[in-house]
Amino acid sequence: MEITICARNEANVHRLFEAISGKAPDFEAAEALFADDSHYWALTPVSPQIHGAKAIIDDVKRQLEMGGDLESGAPYAVVSSNNHVVLERTDYVTVAHNQKRAGVRICSIFEFDDGGKITNWREYWDKAYCMEQMGVAGSTY
Repeated sequence: MEITICARNEANVHRLFEAISGKAPDFEAAEALFADDSHYWALTPVSPQIHGAKAIIDDVKRQLEMGGDLESGAPYAVVSSNNHVVLERTDYVTVAHNQKRAGVRICSIFEFDDGGKITNWREYWDKAYCMEQMGVAGSTY
């Protein structure tokens, strides 16, 4: 049975979150899902864009130092069309400085090359709500 482009790309998005989740993330497996010249925008449009597969995984590692033990909840929605996948989910992390469990709803957009490698990853979420969940000072609306 032939796998469709959409099914392949959706499976790679799920593989990414499986690789970076838990107490022992598999960063090599995650990096292998990205094209060498890929781009990541962790908080569109306010954060800087990260360029390159290794730099993206280094940024994910940095983020997990603040809030590790990532658990991505079941998708609320997954929509795909050709080389695009949109995923809405809630990510849960344990905040390093206070060990509080925090959850933030996120919408991610992934773009893929013809070989199924991620070329772009953009995320949209409420930074103030995230800071509030993490117990960071100055996080009121």
